[in-house]
Amino acid sequence: MIKNKEKINVLIPDGDVMFALSIIHCLSHFRNIKIHLLSKTKWVETRFSRHINSFTYYTNVIKDKEWIDIIKTEIVKREITVLFPVHIKNIRLLSNHRAEFDGLLKNLLLPTTASFDIANDKWYLSQFLKKKSINHPVTYNLDSITDATIENLKFPVLLKPLEKMGGHGIQKINTKNEIPNIKLKSDFILQEYIKGFDIDMNVLSEDGIILAYSIQKGYIYSKLVYKAALGVEFLDEKKLYKEVEKVIRELKWSGFAHIDLRFDGNHYKIIEINPRVWNSIEASEKVGVNFPYLYCLSSLDKHYKTPKYRFEKFADKTGLIKVIKSKISKKNTQYNFPENTSIKSNLLDPLPSLYKFTIKRLRKVLPKNNKFIQQFNYDVF
Repeated sequence: MIKNKEKINVLIPDGDVMFALSIIHCLSHFRNIKIHLLSKTKWVETRFSRHINSFTYYTNVIKDKEWIDIIKTEIVKREITVLFPVHIKNIRLLSNHRAEFDGLLKNLLLPTTASFDIANDKWYLSQFLKKKSINHPVTYNLDSITDATIENLKFPVLLKPLEKMGGHGIQKINTKNEIPNIKLKSDFILQEYIKGFDIDMNVLSEDGIILAYSIQKGYIYSKLVYKAALGVEFLDEKKLYKEVEKVIRELKWSGFAHIDLRFDGNHYKIIEINPRVWNSIEASEKVGVNFPYLYCLSSLDKHYKTPKYRFEKFADKTGLIKVIKSKISKKNTQYNFPENTSIKSNLLDPLPSLYKFTIKRLRKVLPKNNKFIQQFNYDVF
């Protein structure tokens, strides 16, 4: 990986959302990078990071145009060279207004709004994959599903909300007799349940060409069935890469994407695409692919070879605690200690974690409508 020594000023326009701190930690390894944050919330964990150079908040912004103008002003004021949106709303907003940044930035590495809307909607994505003959599960739109369709369904199936992320709201339906007990709404889809295992590919690309990637499979899991893994192992799967390469090329994708797949024993099938940075982006950095840094280089039109990554394991602090408990209790002996964790990043930058811990505890003891606690935010996405 090349190391660019010129000064880079990065603006994260959504410093109040999940994963922003992970981006900060990945970029903190480079002294020539100065990190500036914008936020729509005054009190957030990233504000307390020792790695940031400025934090500016605006609490009463409602109109998109007003927010775009604020970002443009900040770019000029801070001499920003890289604009780094994290939240899907900001990614789409900036993509839709990309022409306004001509002359302010070298390259705004984002998907087109058309590609974004396909990737971000599970139903549109399934239809796109079907049209392009890319492996995916059979999917039904509840707007058009009929009794005859339900009769012919192969169970089990998954009921999935179109809007929610991180596995929230997914229900497994084992028989057609369970269908009447479930509220079938138009903002849900029914999707074929694929027997096998989950595996993911992380991607940074430009105009449909993959610049960097990593492939990971969960090995430590939460009690919540469809939630992101607490620990992952990195693998090399050439067949999977080719499947993902097809969809990235067909979408002419630019920017980040986290692709969820399922392996049925014969084929890798694309389940969904998260058109943003992902929960375990620090894991990839630990094994050799610093996606945020590469995003900065690509945004500055700097070229580099596709980095190779080590086939190692990573666990976040919750996953590591689970491994330690399993060793003490001698249960789940398949949980081996990972080569990499997020502990060092948290120890070197302790205040955000301390803030988050404190606010979580206050939320448990204070009423939900407490005006004091409502002004604090620790977990937005």
